[in-house]
Amino acid sequence: MTRGRLLALVLAPTLVLGLVIGGFVVVDARARQADVERADDVAQKYAGEAAGFRAALVKDLEAVDAADPTDVAEVIEARGDDLPELASAPERGESGSSAYAAARQDVVTLRESWQRLGDVVEVSVDARAFVLAANRALDLNPAELAPPTVVTSGDPLRTQLLPPMRSALATFESTEAPEAATPARDAVRAALQHVVTEAERLAARLDAGQGGSFQYAEQYTAARAAVRQYADGVRADLREALDAVVADSTVVG
Repeated sequence: MTRGRLLALVLAPTLVLGLVIGGFVVVDARARQADVERADDVAQKYAGEAAGFRAALVKDLEAVDAADPTDVAEVIEARGDDLPELASAPERGESGSSAYAAARQDVVTLRESWQRLGDVVEVSVDARAFVLAANRALDLNPAELAPPTVVTSGDPLRTQLLPPMRSALATFESTEAPEAATPARDAVRAALQHVVTEAERLAARLDAGQGGSFQYAEQYTAARAAVRQYADGVRADLREALDAVVADSTVVG
């Protein structure tokens, strides 16, 4: 056997093995690309469903008062089961597809923002009840309750002014105030209590044959400002939470 023929016999298995390995690499690369394309398709399907969900949510919110937490609560309750799901894809496709990675992140973002929206709406509903109670208490005008004519004793104040003011204070005190509403609650309480205290003092002076009067505009103005500031903050939180869910969509409210 010649040296050339011997060399050919030795190299032949190596060449065959190289062809096999090379062929496997080509096939594996194609299979990997197919997995990535499959993951891309899954991500694209999710993106369409997520866009549809957000669009439907915006439409629902446009049909109600998006600034009213009770209306928003009804909408999110109706849409809670419609959150889009990201289907699985081949493992290599999931790890190799940038579109799938973006879709996976959107799933996390959407669910976190949806949960926050639910929390904010719950707080906003309680806040709305508090704001209504505070404004109702402040709408009670002491000047309209006071005797319309000059009085010489404290009895008219005790019978006409003090009972409704004490009742308003007691009713407001029974209203649950969210933690963030503490400054507003204290301001309203202080305004109402100021009227009650000053009316009691004035009644005592009238009984003693003395005249007098009292002012309450400063306390009421401060209380209304505190309630308004709290309400504005709650509305801003609700709007922010809504915007986070609908992303680039525009919510009317």
